[in-house]
Amino acid sequence: MQITYLEIDDLTDELRDNLEEADEEVVAEFFRRFDYCWVHHEAALEGTVLTLPEIQGALTQAVVTDLANVTRFKKIRAHFQSLEIVRQAATPKRLQIKTPLLQELYETLYLKKDRDKGKFRRDIPLHRTYYHDIIQPDRVEEELEALLKDVTKSDFKAMHPIKQAAFFNHRFMHVFPWSEASGIVSRLASNIILMHYKYYPVIIHSHDRERYFNSLKQPQHVLRDLIMESMENSLRASLKLLRQVEREHMQVRAG
Repeated sequence: MQITYLEIDDLTDELRDNLEEADEEVVAEFFRRFDYCWVHHEAALEGTVLTLPEIQGALTQAVVTDLANVTRFKKIRAHFQSLEIVRQAATPKRLQIKTPLLQELYETLYLKKDRDKGKFRRDIPLHRTYYHDIIQPDRVEEELEALLKDVTKSDFKAMHPIKQAAFFNHRFMHVFPWSEASGIVSRLASNIILMHYKYYPVIIHSHDRERYFNSLKQPQHVLRDLIMESMENSLRASLKLLRQVEREHMQVRAG
C-alpha cells in the first residue's frame, strides 16, 4: 500500500509529542542511539559494516591503542561530526545548500587535507559501489552549480519537502562530485532539507541497499517512494526505541 505524506506527518507529530513529554535524560539517550543507527546504516549502504562496539569504542576511547582501528575510529568520529554539521545547517529560517556546505561535509567525512579541498573527481570511477550513469568529470562543477541554483527556484520550493529531498538526492548522485564520498554527502544533504522542514532524519536501512542503488537508475519518483517507506520505518522504529529507553530509565529509577 502506498504511503501518504499525511501518514508521515502523523507519525512525525506522534514522535515529536512523545519526545516533548519525555525526560531530558531519556531524550538524550534516545538521540544517542538514533545516531548510532544512522551511522551504522549509512556506512552499510557504502559497503562498510560497523558493529555497535566499534561505534561505541570510537566515541568513548580517548586514546586508541589498537593501531588497526585508528583510521576506522577516526572515520566513525568524522561521521558523527558530519551529523552535527547537518543539524546546524537545517536550523536557519532560510534553507541554504551551497557548495561550501557540501565540501565541508565531504572534507569532514573523509579527513581530506588542504591540498585536496575543493577538488572534484577527474575521472569516471571503474570500481565503485554505485553503477548508475554519472556525468563526465569536466561537467561536474557546471552541473553541481545548476542543481544548487534549481534548489533556490520557486518550482523546487513548491514541492513537498520529501519530494525536494528525493529530487536533490537523485540529481546530486548523477553529478557524483567525488568518487568516494558522494553517496553519504547526498543523503546528508537530503536530510538537511527534511530536517529544515521539521521532519526527523530518514535512515535508509542497509537491507534496502540494492533497492536504493537501483532507484538511482530510474525516475525520481522511485527514489521518493523508497524515502517515504524509509521515513515510515524510521519513525515507527524510533517510537519503539523511545519506549524502550523510557522503560530502561524507569527501571533504573525504581532499582
